[in-house]
Amino acid sequence: MKFKTHLTFGLFIGLLYLTYAEVQNKFLFILFVMLGSGLPDIDNASSKLGSKIWPLSKLIEIFLGHRGIFHSIWLIILIPGIVYLYLSKIYGIALFIGYFSHVLMDGFTKKGVNFLNPFLQLRLNGFIETGSFLEAVILVAVAVLDTALIVKLIFF
Repeated sequence: MKFKTHLTFGLFIGLLYLTYAEVQNKFLFILFVMLGSGLPDIDNASSKLGSKIWPLSKLIEIFLGHRGIFHSIWLIILIPGIVYLYLSKIYGIALFIGYFSHVLMDGFTKKGVNFLNPFLQLRLNGFIETGSFLEAVILVAVAVLDTALIVKLIFF
């Protein structure tokens, strides 16, 4: 999936969470969700995030590969878990929501993901071609849902 699709879907899941949970700083919560939504692609030097920290992301890509351990359950738990334990529980949850939503959406692409990489195989492969018309339709549909949830959170 493309960066904007990951952000849009992560925002959707984060907004859903906010409709049911009391969070003091909703803006900061959403920022952590958005960070998590892009973070797994740190393993791709040509990704939106990877290109910003090119030397580090290139090394990660060379040694660990794209959609390797950064797209597995281990880092879905580890990175937000560290934030949860040492920074803030609620922002750890927000980072988890964004990170998990990213990996889940990549699981719906033809390339897919291995949730248990590098130890075992538990692949999720889908039918969506990254950058395809179907991805664009999903992006627009989720953006409409995001807008509805934002209106609900602000006015109701």
